Amino acid sequence: MTDTCSWYFPPDHSGQFDGFNDSGIETFLGNPICHLAREINQNALDAGNGKPVDVQFMKREIATSEIPNFEELKNTFIRCSEIAERDGAKTKVFFENALNFLSKPKISVLEISDYNTSGIEGPCKLEKPYFAFMKASGQSRKSSETAAGSYGIGKYAPYAISKLRTIFVSTTYKNGSSYEQLTQGKAILISHYQNKNSVF
Repeated sequence: MTDTCSWYFPPDHSGQFDGFNDSGIETFLGNPICHLAREINQNALDAGNGKPVDVQFMKREIATSEIPNFEELKNTFIRCSEIAERDGAKTKVFFENALNFLSKPKISVLEISDYNTSGIEGPCKLEKPYFAFMKASGQSRKSSETAAGSYGIGKYAPYAISKLRTIFVSTTYKNGSSYEQLTQGKAILISHYQNKNSVF
């Protein structure tokens, strides 16, 4: 997995700076655990396949070395920390804590699984639910017109409880007569230099 996956933070040639206070994440910071439970269960219910939906929350301990391309991700946090102070004290503290967290041999991970659902339909391209969940802003794609939560905001709830503002989403969905599997990680951080001579 780590041989074929990499972290990609697209450069911004316009010179803009994306700070730490992401509006989607900020929405859920007041009561992040409650919001997470509500949003996750609502998404699972919306994707139900007619059988009783089963949602399981499990805290696991994993070795940091199990994180796909861990060194690449950690180096990104280092580059963010180098510029974090310009964004404010809150940002600086977050990245100091994140790097301390990443320096541990093992970290806690919240694993959320749902069963008896249709999964998040792919492939990861425009107008598909998986793309809307992982790559689109201000967009929601539900499998049913009667599904609740259609503004694309609830997908930010998991980031609000993450010490790294990083998630991994894996899904299996039916594509014709076969099943397809998609897995992708995403981190919502701040603008940073990819190297000393690059743009954000």
